[in-house]
Amino acid sequence: MWSVFQSDTSEILKLFSCFYFSGDGQCICNPQETLRVKDDELHQLLQDIRARDSTINEIADKLQETAEAAETAASAANSIDEERRFLLSELERLKQDHEKQVEVSLLRVIITLLNP
Repeated sequence: MWSVFQSDTSEILKLFSCFYFSGDGQCICNPQETLRVKDDELHQLLQDIRARDSTINEIADKLQETAEAAETAASAANSIDEERRFLLSELERLKQDHEKQVEVSLLRVIITLLNP
């Protein structure tokens, strides 16, 4: 809590440092001090923007890496799927060839049995 109070106090002191009182009690704005305070504020904003920009760049880099990894994974999945489809068609072809061979063998056996 004390740090919050100190922070608020320093902001209040900055605000009042821009003013001074003349000999007759009038409150007068000190333009040089006002510019200094504004310059400090702009400097702090610039630091904040740079920090956020750095964070945004880090996130963008990680997103790019993630996108590249996703593309690689998708490509690998497509390759695996193509290979799977090829192997299934090859398996079906071999199955049909085997069935034909079994039919031919059965016919030979039947013919052999019928023609002793």
